Amino acid sequence: MEVYLSHMMIFRVVEKLGIADRINNRNVAYGVVLLLTIVLTIVFALIAKRVIDIYFRRLKKAER
Repeated sequence: MEVYLSHMMIFRVVEKLGIADRINNRNVAYGVVLLLTIVLTIVFALIAKRVIDIYFRRLKKAER
């Protein structure tokens, strides 16, 4: 469920930016939106993982 939600959140951001509306060819627009959604979801996941890792490292230091 979380994977779907992260994809949907990123898709909504790309949609709000109006990138697909600026491209005349609908097939190309679909491809661009698809590619941006996948790439930005991966970037989001990597950033979220790094933030979580930092949080848990600080939590372990605080327990000592």
